[in-house]
Amino acid sequence: MSRSIEEVMAGARRMRELDMIDDAELAEFEALEEKAKQDELAWQPERIQSLRTRNKLSLADFAELLNVSSSTARRWESGSKKPAGTARKLLQILDTHGIDALICR
Repeated sequence: MSRSIEEVMAGARRMRELDMIDDAELAEFEALEEKAKQDELAWQPERIQSLRTRNKLSLADFAELLNVSSSTARRWESGSKKPAGTARKLLQILDTHGIDALICR
């Protein structure tokens, strides 16, 4: 998990210890932490490569569709980099709705 999320959670737990927030508010932080963990796990290299091959896309075409460089897409598939932001959302759209949802005709 990212360092920033770990720091936020440490701060939230400390605030709870000091009674600056209540259990319900800490639970909200913990729910966000869990969602961040799930988001991070969602786009493992194997899933990204499977999504590309399932849609019969070359690495170059896949990268172009997602508006990233081929080297970035390659690093996602090797696990040396994780998709973030807009690219992650586009991956989700491609996975859920298929290639036609991303291609303007």
